[in-house]
Amino acid sequence: MTETPNIWSIVIEPDYQCEWYVGEVWVELAGHQWREDTVVDVDQTNFERRLAEQVNIIKDLLSKGDILNYGF
Repeated sequence: MTETPNIWSIVIEPDYQCEWYVGEVWVELAGHQWREDTVVDVDQTNFERRLAEQVNIIKDLLSKGDILNYGF
């Protein structure tokens, strides 16, 4: 893969309407952006751990350079 993917997350903290932490993992590659995954949890510690794990899984998949095995 000649281009390095940009991976980031957007976090929505609980409020009066939604009691969960919600995190969206986004990817930008080759001029395209997409939401790759969503993580939801009620416990902040578990949420942060799960979100970091998911970002690392996506980074590992994309760093292998084989787009066909990634699922495009």
